Amino acid sequence: MKVEIYECPIPSRRESALAVIFELQMPIEIRCYRDILWQFINRPNLVPSNNMNEWLSISPHRSKLSQYNNGSYDRKVKLVSSTKSISQTHYFAPRPISCTILEDFLLENSLHVQISPTKPVAFQDECRTLTPQLTDSNYKLLQFSVDNTQFVQNRVIAQLYNCSSSFKSSQFIEFGSFRSGHRLQWWNLLSILELDSLSMNEECVAILITHSILQYGPVTENRENLICYWCPESHEQLLDDGFVDELILRVDLRLNECQCNWQHELVKLK
Repeated sequence: MKVEIYECPIPSRRESALAVIFELQMPIEIRCYRDILWQFINRPNLVPSNNMNEWLSISPHRSKLSQYNNGSYDRKVKLVSSTKSISQTHYFAPRPISCTILEDFLLENSLHVQISPTKPVAFQDECRTLTPQLTDSNYKLLQFSVDNTQFVQNRVIAQLYNCSSSFKSSQFIEFGSFRSGHRLQWWNLLSILELDSLSMNEECVAILITHSILQYGPVTENRENLICYWCPESHEQLLDDGFVDELILRVDLRLNECQCNWQHELVKLK
């Protein structure tokens, strides 16, 4: 006569047992919050492959624990283990009672308590995802000037030999030099508005300006040197009322010019 092996569905270690119980009965608010964070870390690969064993997909744990599980089946973060259950090995085969001691029928849980592993995006890939890419052939060579502010103007000038004949060299240098130095970006924007050195109709110019305005910029190690602790060096010019007034004035002038152009077009249509 043979009897099947019984594997305890809960780990013997107190910490692991409490972790399993909490995982099964986790409040929905905490579970949703964790799923969102987990997906954010794993973007863009929201279903990273792994060789882990899911607790609730393994018999007999599935039948014993599922009734206590309050989470949905399609949740992102699951209870997993890097080790197999005894039930998945040949040791789980029924054993004869004539030559098997009682302890060999009652086995401790062999699974490790873990949650779905993460595969965070590499830093360079993350930067590329968050940085708009230039597609226009005239500007594509200047992608480095959009990516960051850690370059000198000479690098832009050195690329002039690749400049298209349909693209003015002055515009090429102006565009490429816009972010050369994080403290100069707002001053360069003021200069562009005043001199009209770059066409605001160009999509790449809009991308350059928008990205410069939205990006935080280099992190300052010694924040005591900042004018305001909450304002990065890249945007300290906005703390100067005189600069802001001049910037608003230039923007208003450009908007008025656009308005006049539209009015002239309407007159022609009439």
